[in-house]
Amino acid sequence: MTGEATGNFFGNSVSTAGDVNGDGYSDVIVEHKIILQIPAEPIYILAEL
Repeated sequence: MTGEATGNFFGNSVSTAGDVNGDGYSDVIVEHKIILQIPAEPIYILAEL
């Protein structure tokens, strides 16, 4: 899946996160890889899917 700009990739890595927000359902962590010289890549925790 391509990201919002050239060199960005949303969904490059996906993993379960357990119940992060305490709603009784497992949540998902999705990596948003950005091709830049930055020390850390952002991740998103998706809840209430």
